[in-house]
Amino acid sequence: MEMIQTQFNGKKREIQACDTEILNHKLHVLTLVAAIADPSELQECIALGLSKGGILFLHVHQLDRVFCRFTIHRNAIMNIKYLPKAKVFLSICQERHLKIWRINNKEKKVNVIYSFRLEKEIDFLFVMNTETEDMTSRFLMIFKTGESEIFEYNGTEDALSHVEVFKEREHDCRITSCDFNPKINLLMTADTSGSIRFWTKDKKYIREI
Repeated sequence: MEMIQTQFNGKKREIQACDTEILNHKLHVLTLVAAIADPSELQECIALGLSKGGILFLHVHQLDRVFCRFTIHRNAIMNIKYLPKAKVFLSICQERHLKIWRINNKEKKVNVIYSFRLEKEIDFLFVMNTETEDMTSRFLMIFKTGESEIFEYNGTEDALSHVEVFKEREHDCRITSCDFNPKINLLMTADTSGSIRFWTKDKKYIREI
C-alpha cells in the first residue's frame, strides 16, 4: 500500500498505510456515530475488521490516530455491524462465531454479551433501523442458501430473541442485497436470479417481481 495524503487542520499530513494484517478476505469498514467516544471527543470512528480476529478503531478526521484496538475473535473478521439504538456491535468471524458486544468506556474494555456459533454459513448481516424511540433493534442474518432469519435485540435488558418468520417463500438462491423502509415497515430482498421480494417487518410475504 502507498502513503495517503490528507488535509488536517489546513495542513497536509502523511498517514502511514494500514498494517497488512487488515488485508483479509474482505476489509469491512463501518462508520460509528457516538458509539465509542466520549461526548467531548470526536464521535465518529471507523471500525476495521482484522485478519487475526482483532478490531481497530480510527477517528474519521484523524486517521493516523488509533482510538482503540482489541481482539474479539480467533480468526478473520468477516462482518461488523453496529446497532445504534441498542448501542451494541455484531461481529462474525470466518469460523461462523457470532458475537454481540459493547465497549465499556469507563473500564476501557469490551464486554461480550452473547457468543455462539452458527450452523449455516452466513453471507452478511443487515440492520433494520426502525423509527421507534425504544432501544430495540432488529437485524437479519442472510445465509448463502437464500434463507434469512430475523433477530431482535433489546438494549435496555440486553436480551436477544429470535423472530419467528414464514419460510414458504424463501429465496431459492443466494440473496445479493436487501433494504428496509422504516416509514412503511417494508423489507425488500433480491437474489441472483433477479427475483425481488417484498415483506413486512416480520418477514410476512407480500409479493414478488
